[in-house]
Amino acid sequence: MIDASNGTSRRLVATFFSLLTGACASSGSPGPVNLFVGSWLCTDNVAFMSAAEAGAPSAVKMTTMDMIISAPTPDQLSAFAQTDAGLNCNLRFAMSGTSASLNAGQSCARTGGPTLAYTSGTAGVAGNQLTMKLFFQVAAPDEIDPSGSGTESLGCQRQFEVSSGGW
Repeated sequence: MIDASNGTSRRLVATFFSLLTGACASSGSPGPVNLFVGSWLCTDNVAFMSAAEAGAPSAVKMTTMDMIISAPTPDQLSAFAQTDAGLNCNLRFAMSGTSASLNAGQSCARTGGPTLAYTSGTAGVAGNQLTMKLFFQVAAPDEIDPSGSGTESLGCQRQFEVSSGGW
């Protein structure tokens, strides 16, 4: 039995399932390689702008997270992020080559924080580097993060690449 209470165990389990899913989805002949697909270690910078205070961000938070990106269809991406603090978030993107745009109407509840309703976003990949820039409205404010908006900037390093070929 794997103890999923620490980040290392979660990364191993997530990587195993990512590899299994990627390998089983193959039809035997390798297709084009999707550079987004794989396991990533990300630094996440979130800047909140309070609706009551114009100007500088009211709070800036930085954390690290594991992200697994899969491609349920050739032009769609699913990015599942998980932090050691318990944030689990799955966002979908429309992909074109090495860039992607966030699909509309998505939100994520942050553990110990507000629910973020994403309004737009982009992602790009070059080699072993992934970047994301997401814009959001605070959908369910709390005492720490009042209503307002913000940005989320992620810089990621590839941990595991999932091949598009078979076993």
